[in-house]
Amino acid sequence: MNKSLSRLACSTAAVCGLLCSAQVLAEPSSIQFYLRTTGDTFMMNFGDDLRNKAGKSNMSMITYDAVDKSSEQREQIKKQSMNSGLMVVDIVDPADGDDFGNIISKKEATVIFVNRKPEGDFLKNYEKAWYVGCISEQAGKLQSEMIINHIKKNGFDDRNRNGVLDILLFRGPEDHQDAIARTKMIKEALDASGIKYKFTYDFMCAWSFEKAFSETMNIAEKGKLNDIDMVISNNDDMALGAMMAMDDYNDFSEEYKKPPIFGIDAIPSAVAAVRDGQMTGTIIQDYSKMADVTIAIAKGETDLKKLSKIANTVIKDHYIYIPYAKVTQVEFK
Repeated sequence: MNKSLSRLACSTAAVCGLLCSAQVLAEPSSIQFYLRTTGDTFMMNFGDDLRNKAGKSNMSMITYDAVDKSSEQREQIKKQSMNSGLMVVDIVDPADGDDFGNIISKKEATVIFVNRKPEGDFLKNYEKAWYVGCISEQAGKLQSEMIINHIKKNGFDDRNRNGVLDILLFRGPEDHQDAIARTKMIKEALDASGIKYKFTYDFMCAWSFEKAFSETMNIAEKGKLNDIDMVISNNDDMALGAMMAMDDYNDFSEEYKKPPIFGIDAIPSAVAAVRDGQMTGTIIQDYSKMADVTIAIAKGETDLKKLSKIANTVIKDHYIYIPYAKVTQVEFK
């Protein structure tokens, strides 16, 4: 297990900080980044990329870790002084949107909500508020297409010969918009395909590599890995956790062959795994493009046509949805 957990370092980035400047400023100065948790590899990669780009634009950066506690994040935002720079918020609880918005608007700050979209009317009513993220359903739709296409082309290895596609499913947090939408799209696509399937194992691992690794090792220790025909994960970290556990099992059982593994996020370690044939596919949630748009707004850019070119998508009002894309071995040929 130590060998596999040591590989985890490859899938995480350094804690991020960020950029600055209200829309009215000609020159950016600082950014306050309110991170939900350091346990989210995708947001860590976003922050790391944003920090690098902010540095190139002579911006100072401060990161606040809410340790996944809404009350902690509220206090962090509340303590900020007037005009302290651009606020970038990875909100812990979307239901806090209007509450946080009321605090932020009193500071007359420009704010970008990233990743999770806040609930309520604040984004519609405050002209200095933006949302930069993705459409949750699109990731699930593309992952579903990738999975169905793979089955149509290759069939599936019915390892226990029960005539059913036995799936090991890893889901994100129960209340997370992305996890709910991604799981829903997978179920709908499989139902519509006519493929006989069941979620033989269904774990809510909260995006965690370690939890997915542990659950997969538990299955292996019970001698049940050969009951799994496919791994589907709401994100790459959990997919990689399953992959690493299966690799460990393979060290003791050379006859074991990993089933197809699908993730979402296209974090660097997952992209490398797809390239090397260790994972079957992932979906790019382009954190680098999200960082580009955030930097542009930090510098004072508000023209929707210019921001659309940077984001490579049509922007409606202040909602900027970065498109997803599939990553399979085809992209490496």
